[in-house]
Amino acid sequence: YNHAKGPDRLLEIAQTLLPKNPAFSLVIAGSGWTKEMIPSSLTKQVVLLGNVKEMAPLYTHATALLFTSYTEGYPNVLVEAAVCGTPVIGFAAGDSPSILADHSLGELVFTQTDFCTQLQQQMNTPPSLKQRNEASKIALANFNFTQTYQAYHNFIFH
Repeated sequence: YNHAKGPDRLLEIAQTLLPKNPAFSLVIAGSGWTKEMIPSSLTKQVVLLGNVKEMAPLYTHATALLFTSYTEGYPNVLVEAAVCGTPVIGFAAGDSPSILADHSLGELVFTQTDFCTQLQQQMNTPPSLKQRNEASKIALANFNFTQTYQAYHNFIFH
């Protein structure tokens, strides 16, 4: 729970969509959240996990990763989700536009209305397992951390 991560956006989106979609829930991984921060109308559909050591199981079972940050540097969470084949809906923050441009299941949005529209569409017609696997393979090839490390190394030492 950090203002820069857009918890206000996340809760507004949840308040817009969860009541209309009772089969879905919002799962929040990360520290700082308490049950008191969740509007009473959403308590049955919001799960607070706290810090999570292994995110891959969450990514592989998620309908989508909701990226609500106002500001970021290089949001690794987007790369992690992409390599797991997880659909992503996110605002432009830091390098999210370049990361999501290469993720076939990534949607970059600029307004909360667009975010809700994209998320509702994702909830109505999720990609198939085959599509998620294909997106994962592409992301694994595109997001090579050896290349990232080498680029930083070259920048620093040349």
